[in-house]
Amino acid sequence: MKKKLVTITLCLILGVSVLAGCGKSDEEKARDEIMSNMDADEKANIAADQQAIADYEESKQAEAEAIANEEPVNYAEVLEERAVNDISFLSGDTPTYELNILVPSDEYSYDGHKPESGQYSYGQNQKDLGIIVDYCDMSTNGLELIGSYNNYNIYKNQLSSKVISIVIDDNTSRLVSVGISVFDDDNLDIMNEIYEKNLDYIVEQLEAL
Repeated sequence: MKKKLVTITLCLILGVSVLAGCGKSDEEKARDEIMSNMDADEKANIAADQQAIADYEESKQAEAEAIANEEPVNYAEVLEERAVNDISFLSGDTPTYELNILVPSDEYSYDGHKPESGQYSYGQNQKDLGIIVDYCDMSTNGLELIGSYNNYNIYKNQLSSKVISIVIDDNTSRLVSVGISVFDDDNLDIMNEIYEKNLDYIVEQLEAL
């Protein structure tokens, strides 16, 4: 009976110690043992790594808060003209006709914005919108014909709900493609509005050639 009481008492003491935060876990003891055998440089390196992790987590938190607090931009309302013939395409060629497109102002550009090569990215704290202009070999098979204007055919290429492009065929070996994409469903209306404005503007230019 006495032995049983001692066992119960020990269990109660252990339980109180755990609730009070007393004692160290095996992991804590192992960590303390490892740290006690490290020299100053090794401890400094660990401290630097821990600080780097803390700084990264803090920066990601600040980025998330900035995104949550930013004012949305309707990129379809800040469009400017860009001359397709001024773009340095990988093919080295430019269309035989002059053509302008509409893209948001550089004021709203984001990392990866390379207008000289026809790559336009827009966003504040994250990429919201992308526009890529290309002059390349591609097939019109499977594309939706929008109409023909002065022997120029215009096609719609709907790659997905978030990617759409205008393709212009001038009966040469290469086609002009103006692709518009978004990365958030909240910007789908903006993408479609930019598409419609560019389509109307391009048709207007082709009809005047």
